[in-house]
Amino acid sequence: MMRNTCLLAAFLALVAKSSASVPMTDSQVWSEVDTVARIAPQAIATVIATARVGDGLPNPTLYGGGLQLDFSAGAWTFSGGALFVGIRSASSGGQTQVQLPLCAVSYTQKIGGFTICDRNRIERLDGILGSPSRYRNRLGIDVPLHNAGPVSHLFMTDEEFYDISTSTWNRNRAQVGIGLPLRGTTELQVFFLRQDSRSGAPRSLNVLGTTLKIFL
Repeated sequence: MMRNTCLLAAFLALVAKSSASVPMTDSQVWSEVDTVARIAPQAIATVIATARVGDGLPNPTLYGGGLQLDFSAGAWTFSGGALFVGIRSASSGGQTQVQLPLCAVSYTQKIGGFTICDRNRIERLDGILGSPSRYRNRLGIDVPLHNAGPVSHLFMTDEEFYDISTSTWNRNRAQVGIGLPLRGTTELQVFFLRQDSRSGAPRSLNVLGTTLKIFL
């Protein structure tokens, strides 16, 4: 009887430790480098490299790269591409290789001194069980800044995620950031992002991020 009680206590302690090992909120750093080249008068190619690290999770939480092509027609931009990323499980630390084909349509309009962009993107996560697809709607505003020292513009976005496989809105990302022109045709964007998910763990992320854009 005593032996069974000890085994049960050890099992419950292990379960409790496993559950506690994945925080509900995590602080992360996201870094991305975009190398951008105009390949035709209305077409741009972007090579993407990215990595993410967390405070209380196995690292890196995500890493990878890919290619995106953008074709503009007036206020409309049509995008297609693919990302290849490694995602690390928050609970086990195991890695999953994911291929992420995507397509998007964006509408951009200037109102006064502001630029407003509505992006609609569909992507599939091949490599995850069931290859789920999701729709992402991101509304953004870009504000040019004059006489603001090294800061050239301010940007804000709000993005909702819709899981097509389960027919649920399951994630939101909101961010605010600044653009800092560097030497030549290079810009560094620095931003704070808040992500809230309606399932899984961690549920919330507080992110300090950078995107280095290199225009060839």
